[in-house]
Amino acid sequence: MKAAAMTVLVVGFFALALAGMPAPAEADCLDSSITYGPGGSAVLGSDITSCPDPAIQVTGPFTLDMAGHFVACTDSGQTGIKLVGTGVILKNGLVKDCLGSGSAGVALAGTGSHQVLNVVAKHNTTGFKVESSNNKLTNDSAFDGVTGF
Repeated sequence: MKAAAMTVLVVGFFALALAGMPAPAEADCLDSSITYGPGGSAVLGSDITSCPDPAIQVTGPFTLDMAGHFVACTDSGQTGIKLVGTGVILKNGLVKDCLGSGSAGVALAGTGSHQVLNVVAKHNTTGFKVESSNNKLTNDSAFDGVTGF
């Protein structure tokens, strides 16, 4: 009887501990893109792969901190991260392997005024595709691709 009660107690504490854990900032994206915004902020909790085009779409105003994680494209002609609307802040990560006609690591679209800080674009057809105005790119780099910016 005491062993059964102890087991229930331990299982109960474990369940409560899991319930208090925050949900990851990303979703399963095998069938659809990950979308954020408008409004708010998020921090990626892991690397992102196997997503359709674009892998991540952020509608501003919104802040996405990649927290050192990467987004990897898996299909030809795919965009890794697309910024739309106005005032997206994207920071602290890597976007890679976005190859093929029309593809980009990061596409700055919408009405603009986006900020991209400390983002690396590696092995992309276009590292940073700027399609809108009044954007600010700070401490970003693009290498091992066809066109950087």
